[in-house]
Amino acid sequence: MKLSENINTSSGEFAPFISPSDDYLIFTRVIIHEGAPPQMNLFLSFRDNSGTWQKATNLTEKIGLPAKTPFVMMSQARITPDGKYLFFTFFNGKGHMVYWGDAKIIENLNSKE
Repeated sequence: MKLSENINTSSGEFAPFISPSDDYLIFTRVIIHEGAPPQMNLFLSFRDNSGTWQKATNLTEKIGLPAKTPFVMMSQARITPDGKYLFFTFFNGKGHMVYWGDAKIIENLNSKE
């Protein structure tokens, strides 16, 4: 089943990860800027009490990883089974490398929603 416009856009989304408790979804969205190469950013959506996915937030902007490349390409987000760490790929100018960080960023964003 196709998800709502809170998740799916005309830009294109792929590489979803849904939390084990089904309360949030992380995915990659292609962002097109006129006159610039496309970017791939991680997005995060929370499911509300009625089961509806909320408007997705750009997680890439919240991670704070400095973009040292002419364009940002982040994808393949995954959370460790213990829920402590967020892993993802990031194009660092030399290739796609695996990065990781504290998964509390998700909890912190959920408390702001």
